[in-house]
Amino acid sequence: DNIVVQGQHSYLGGEIDIEKLYMVLGKSWFWIILIVLSTNLSAYLVIRWTKPLFESYSDLKLNVKNDANFLGFLEVNEEQNLNNLSGEIELIKSKLFFDKVIKTLDLDISYYAVGNILEDEKYRSPPFKVEYTFLDNWVYDQQFTVTISNEDEFILGYPDNTQIPEQFCRFGQTIQNEHFAFRLTMNLPLNEVDKDQLYSFKINSQNSLLLYLENNITVEPLNLTANTIRISFRDHNKYKARDLVSAIDTIYLTYTKEEKNKANQQKIDFLDDQLLLTQSKLQDYESYFENFTIRNKTTDVQTDLSNTIKAITILDSQNVILEKKLTDIH
Repeated sequence: DNIVVQGQHSYLGGEIDIEKLYMVLGKSWFWIILIVLSTNLSAYLVIRWTKPLFESYSDLKLNVKNDANFLGFLEVNEEQNLNNLSGEIELIKSKLFFDKVIKTLDLDISYYAVGNILEDEKYRSPPFKVEYTFLDNWVYDQQFTVTISNEDEFILGYPDNTQIPEQFCRFGQTIQNEHFAFRLTMNLPLNEVDKDQLYSFKINSQNSLLLYLENNITVEPLNLTANTIRISFRDHNKYKARDLVSAIDTIYLTYTKEEKNKANQQKIDFLDDQLLLTQSKLQDYESYFENFTIRNKTTDVQTDLSNTIKAITILDSQNVILEKKLTDIH
C-alpha cells in the first residue's frame, strides 16, 4: 500500500510586512540619505586629504654571543637570547646609532611641494638644491618658500614669524645676511618644473632628525631561538622609508662587525696579557726552585728532611747514652 503524508510548512520569523517597511522608510528617508551622504563624504575627504603612510621593513639574523660565554663555559638559553636581543634592539634605537644614520644619509635639508592643505616631500627629485655655509640658530626647522619664475630667477619667501618680505633672487647667487648664507641651484630642467607650484625647503636640526627617527622606527624580536629581529620604518614617502631601512640595517651590520672585531681583539689582548703574566710567574718559580736547590744542595726536600730527622734522633740517642756513661764514671 502507498501511504501519503500531508502537512504544512512553517517559517521562523514570519513574512516581511511590506506596508510597514514602506511606512518606516517614508518617515526616515531624509536621515537615511543624510547618513549615506555623510559617510561617503567622510571617506572621500579622508582619502583625498590624508597622506598615505608607507612602511618598509628588514629582517636580520644576529650572531650574538654572551661575553661570559666566549670560552664556552656557559650554556646559552632562551632567556639569554632575549637579553642579547634586547641589548641589540636598544643599540639600534639609541641616539648614538641614530647619529651615525644621520651622518651617513643626506637628511639635513627637506624639500616640499606646497599644496592648499597637504605637502608632498620631493625626496629624490627636488627641483632645486640648497647649499649653505652659515646658519643662525633660528633658521633651523623653519620653512622657506621658493617660487620659480624662470631658469634664472626665483622668489624666496621667509618664515611667517620673521615678518621679512619676499626677495627676488637668482639661481647660483649667494644670498647672505646676518642670519644665513644660501645658494640655490636648479636641479631639474625647467620643462620638468611646474612654475605655478609653490615649493619650500627646511634645514633640519639635529634634534628634529633624532626625534623623527625615534618616532618612526620600530625594532622588535621575531624569533628568540633563531636570534632574528625586524627593523621597520614608516614615512609618507615610500622611497624614503625604504632607503632608511636599508641604511639602518647596513650601518648596524657594519657597526656590529667593527664592534665584534674590537671585542675579539680585546679578548685576544686579555689572553695574551694573562699568558705573559703566567709565563712571568713560572719563570719566578723556576728561579726560586733553582736557587733553593743550589743553596740546599738537594732536589728532594721532603726526603732530605726525613733523613735529617732520623739522623738527629740517632745522635740524640747516642748523646743520652754517652751522658749516662759519664755519670757512671763519676
